[in-house]
Amino acid sequence: MERQPPSFRPEQSPESSPPNLLTFEAISQVATENALKYDGHVPTLIVEGSQHAIILSLAELADRFEGRAHQVFRSGLALARSGKVGQLKQVFFVSEGWMSRARGGARIDRPPSQDPNRIEVLTIANLDVIAQTARLAVFEMVRDTEERVTELKRHPQDDQVGQRVESPLLAAFVQGYDLGKGAD
Repeated sequence: MERQPPSFRPEQSPESSPPNLLTFEAISQVATENALKYDGHVPTLIVEGSQHAIILSLAELADRFEGRAHQVFRSGLALARSGKVGQLKQVFFVSEGWMSRARGGARIDRPPSQDPNRIEVLTIANLDVIAQTARLAVFEMVRDTEERVTELKRHPQDDQVGQRVESPLLAAFVQGYDLGKGAD
């Protein structure tokens, strides 16, 4: 079965809405609903600016981090040059991935993709450019024998108050966006 791309349909249009129309909670809810409905989630950037909100599907995401960082940097650069968003307010990145868990105080000595005890996760990362804050939600994806997503379990350690959250891919997007805006 071919996956359909997720969609986010805010109740109001971004042009007529108050600041930060897109909330972390709303994006998380739509992302988890889509992951359950479509048995996963296509890597997606959701960008909110002073003029519009834009959704960018990154169906062909690079295999390595450096390639992914370059892709989102170029996406930020191109979106800024398009002039469609205005002043960048916040950006979200929704994606699937692997996560390793340290057991019994042991160090994790390999990438999650090579860990036989890895778990599949859905992550929602947010960088609020105006408030200079970042958030992250992680959901373990539980699949049945036919590879359908049957449940998403919220990871207990994510989105903790005071926890330092970094998203290098969102930072790369913002760098590209800033460079694109400076080219005007």
